[in-house]
This record gives sequence, structure tokens and C-alpha cells, in this order.
Amino acid sequence: MRASTTALFLGLTSLTLVGCDFAATGVKGNFSFQYTPYTWHSFNTPLAVGAKADVTVSFDDGGGLVKDVSCSTSDSSVVSVTVRGGGLLTLEGRKAGIVEITCAGGDLDDAISVEARDVASVEISPPDKDSLGVTDPYVVAQGGRAQYSFTLYDSTSRTLMGYDLDGFTADSGATVAWTHSLDYVEVTYAELGVTEVDHPLAVQPASVQVVDPATVVTLAWTALVPTEMTVGAAIIGVPDARDGNNQSVLGLHGLMVVTSKTPAVCSITEGSWGVFLNAYVISGLAAGTCTLGLELGDVSAEHTLEVVEEAQQ
Repeated sequence: MRASTTALFLGLTSLTLVGCDFAATGVKGNFSFQYTPYTWHSFNTPLAVGAKADVTVSFDDGGGLVKDVSCSTSDSSVVSVTVRGGGLLTLEGRKAGIVEITCAGGDLDDAISVEARDVASVEISPPDKDSLGVTDPYVVAQGGRAQYSFTLYDSTSRTLMGYDLDGFTADSGATVAWTHSLDYVEVTYAELGVTEVDHPLAVQPASVQVVDPATVVTLAWTALVPTEMTVGAAIIGVPDARDGNNQSVLGLHGLMVVTSKTPAVCSITEGSWGVFLNAYVISGLAAGTCTLGLELGDVSAEHTLEVVEEAQQ
């Protein structure tokens, strides 16, 4: 599922920012349950013991989020549930087992089963691999941040999911932080040289070479950004930084400045899908020429595209 999603991400130049339908309907058919933010996990993917997952609860008839929802679990020692308001829940796996999550709101109620399983192994992928398709060697910038994707497995090699799982570490002064994105951990780099991100259950650590950001000599937007888009559309943009050997330099989040120089025509927002830290959402606001800027120290670049009105049928 991850490979196909990555291929889709890299192959499209214009899309609606809505993922595939991985929601599940409750036993009564009243509510729809889905992991959030965007994820390739269907709702029947087990929750990892020791991890959390955020869930939206919506009316199954398309009526939107159940904003006054209240929920309970059949066994909080297996999976606990915290209602965060606005139709959002946080589940936490406590021990292996299956529970029923019961929810009520808007004069309706429903229930759905959630399974928690123990983590047996962890596979850590190098930073930004999914969004840029970079291969070894992986070079990152000192002082910058990048996201590492990981996959959790139980003893039968079934995929699990969740965030806030204990045990992830980074050496060479780097720090590890969690967002609410499933299957991603964020690392900030400190020392020049090799940095490894690891976990006690990891198949192997993910190793990168940390370099001075001043080694970057060119900036550009990848071919994912087209030369034309329509008003009201949104596209995904991924900056690409290269050193003097044409080697991709990753982990520039927090160092590189990304702007729309024509804010009346187009806007740009960090963190598309709540997943890819180095990807941006570019939105067409009005007809005209959209100019996107990239800056890193003394290195800069611009990309222009035309925002046009959608042709009338």
C-alpha cells in the first residue's frame, strides 16, 4: 500500500487533497471511523501496543463530523479512548486484545471493533525517501529537520500502526520528536558526520551523512510542480536541493525559506497531508502568474506557473 501511494504521490501534478477511502462503518451503519491525518492504513489495521492513533468520527451519510461525540471502550486496559472534541478521538494501545469502541452523538450511536497487537519488529526508512525517491547515500543538512517513515510488525509480520511509540533514538546530538502523523518520526540534526536513528526492535538503523547546509549550490522545485494550474485547485510541491556533485541534500526544513511571492494569486502551506515534512500545498487563488520562491542562505530560486480560470463546460 505504501509503495503504490508513493507512486501516486510522485506521479500526479494536480490532485484533490483527499486520500483513498480507508474509513470503516460502525455495526449500526450510523458512523464512519477513520484514522487521521492522511494515512494509507485502513481502519482494520491493528493498533500497536504502546502507540496512539487519532480517529475521526463522521456521520456515515456524509453529514460531516460528529462534533458532539462521546465514546467509551469495552476494556481500557487493552485500548483506551480519549475524546478530544470536534469529532476527534485518540486511541492508545495498552496490551494485546480486541475491544469495542462505542460512540454516541447527534441522537445516534454506533460501535466498532479495534484490535491492539504487540510490536515484534520495526523497519525504519531513510528521511524523505517517500517524497523524493532519493537513494543511498542519504545526505542531510546540519540544523535542519526531516521525517523518517517506519513500519511496525507483529510476530506474524502483520503491519501495525501508531505514533508516540517509545524507543526511537538518534545519536550524534540529534533529537527525535513525534507529531500526530502515523508512521513518521521527526529528527533534528546537530553534529556533522554520520547520524543513526534506531529502535531496540529495528531490523537495522537508518544512517545519514550530516553536512553543512552551505554545501547546497542549487535549489529547484521538482517536476511535480507544473507550469499551469486552475483557480481553486491545490497541488503538491517538493523542493529539491543539490550540492556541487548534484547530490540531493535532505533535511532542510527549518533552514530553507519557502514563500509565495504573489500571495494574491497563490498561497503555499507547509506539511501537506500532515505527512511529508518537505512537501508543500500550493493553492491557486486567482487568475495570474504565481511565483514561488526558495531561499537557503545565499542560494535562491524561483518558479512561475500560470493560474487560470477553469474552462466552462
